[in-house]
Amino acid sequence: MAEEDLPEDEDDDEEEGAEDEPISSDMDDGGDEDPGDYDEDGDDAGDDTGDDGGDEAFDNDLDDFSDDFDFDDEDEEGGPGVNKRMIIIGSAVFAGLAVLGGGGYWLFSGEDEEGPKSNIPVVSMELPPRGGGRSLNSLSRSPGGLNALAGKSSAGGLKGAKGQGETVLGRRALSGKGLAGKGLTAKGMAGKEGGRTARSGGALVLPAVAQASFSRLSSPAQVAALSPAPDKALGEVSSHGLLPKIGKDGRKPWQVYARPFKRSAGVASIAIVINGLGLSRASTQAAIDKLPAGVTLAFDPYGSNLERWFAQARQAGHETLISLPLEPVDFPISDPGPYALSSALTAEKNIEKLNFVLGLGAGYVGVLEIMGSRLATSELAFKPVMEAIHKRGMLYLGSRLVRQSKAESLARKLRLPFAEIDLVIDQEVSTRAITAQLTKLEWTARNRSFAVAVAEPYPLTLGQLSTWFASLPGKKLGLAPISALAK
Repeated sequence: MAEEDLPEDEDDDEEEGAEDEPISSDMDDGGDEDPGDYDEDGDDAGDDTGDDGGDEAFDNDLDDFSDDFDFDDEDEEGGPGVNKRMIIIGSAVFAGLAVLGGGGYWLFSGEDEEGPKSNIPVVSMELPPRGGGRSLNSLSRSPGGLNALAGKSSAGGLKGAKGQGETVLGRRALSGKGLAGKGLTAKGMAGKEGGRTARSGGALVLPAVAQASFSRLSSPAQVAALSPAPDKALGEVSSHGLLPKIGKDGRKPWQVYARPFKRSAGVASIAIVINGLGLSRASTQAAIDKLPAGVTLAFDPYGSNLERWFAQARQAGHETLISLPLEPVDFPISDPGPYALSSALTAEKNIEKLNFVLGLGAGYVGVLEIMGSRLATSELAFKPVMEAIHKRGMLYLGSRLVRQSKAESLARKLRLPFAEIDLVIDQEVSTRAITAQLTKLEWTARNRSFAVAVAEPYPLTLGQLSTWFASLPGKKLGLAPISALAK
């Protein structure tokens, strides 16, 4: 039936019904029209259906249901559109919290990049300034200056020195305002050749040593002190201090400053050199006071108060050496520091650095090679250094551990007193490893009548050596200063 044919009272009844009955999408049992349903034009959905219009009304209800939950339409009264907004806002908040949490975890849980860990307790130490105020500042004022020494050498520079007494990348900083070299940053003596390690950007890493660590060591019998040094007739005044030289009467420092030694028939000689002294006060004092006078002591050029340590060592009867850092083949993984001689430098610059190291003390018999697996294998670069050492009347202690080293062949040509290290006693610092190395050293000495070994002043090392020294007379082995074994 068309809309215009309906009686007015029926229209009124339908309108009243729409107001009184709740809107429902369900059809009643009789299939009557649902007054709450409207078509797209807003007309009554039941106008054209009659009794058979239930299916159409049901379809309209499904359409209306889909329209109501269309998430593209936003309901002003907080319908599904609001739910969509709430979901989006909640997701954004959750994502933001996740990003903040992840960032916080990344910032505060990073690993400390300190390199390989050792079984030895370690501590970063600041070393006191050396008495007398000598530093590389004096070198910078010398002819050519520090920048001239640095040149293009990767081993020649010093970076980041910031004031007196600081420790910079494994080495004591320069006094005064500090200097910045042109080379790569020195990272301390690290790797197999150095015996000490350094943290990147930090101080030299040394064993945690206190004076009490050596309290169990007994003091050896006192011996006569060596002659006071330096002998003025064997010294040359320079901008780097007093340098050793051959006297006008032909006397040589390596002979004058040597410890007297007499070989015993049938007794093999062993020279023990303790390296790295001057860096730790407790270790240095223990080596001087607790080791027999026959042990040779080598002082690190980066140590403090070397003039005083050399004098104390001679007073206790020890023969002494000054360590000379040389460029290794794996630089900068192993770094001998800013005083190192390098194959990238000219002969004049290397000699200038050599003189600087030699001027740090007095009374030593020669130099101890530190690292050197690159410089010592280059005859062209190394020959001027060996010639300079020979002209100053000193001996040279090299190492058999440096393959293809030119040190021995150059020493023979120059007639330079020369000795070689056979092994390192404490490359692995453990009781078992040290005992094994000492056994190997004894075997070498018996088969060749002499042997040379080097060690660091660790408490365990000095303790093992003290026990071992007491056993030598019964094994027909004896301690000898390094000068007695120089060829």
